[in-house]
Amino acid sequence: MRLEVVIRHVGLVLVFNSIFLFISFLISFFLSESSAISLLYSALITLIFGLFPLIYVKPTNYLTILEGTSIVVFGWISTCLIGALPYT
Repeated sequence: MRLEVVIRHVGLVLVFNSIFLFISFLISFFLSESSAISLLYSALITLIFGLFPLIYVKPTNYLTILEGTSIVVFGWISTCLIGALPYT
């Protein structure tokens, strides 16, 4: 298993998560909710952690079954952890 491939794809999942967190921030900001700033911080932290693998790891053309399964598992784990970030 190529760990750098898994890390790159999980980084892509984090970038998508940051987009949805930013949309949540915009909705919260326009509704003047107190959670807006924590959503913005969470979106920025997620974007930073997601962009590093996309910048520093080379893309590949194929994945093995084990790598695909690992991407799904670590993608869900990272999504759960990042989703809990605004509440800490």
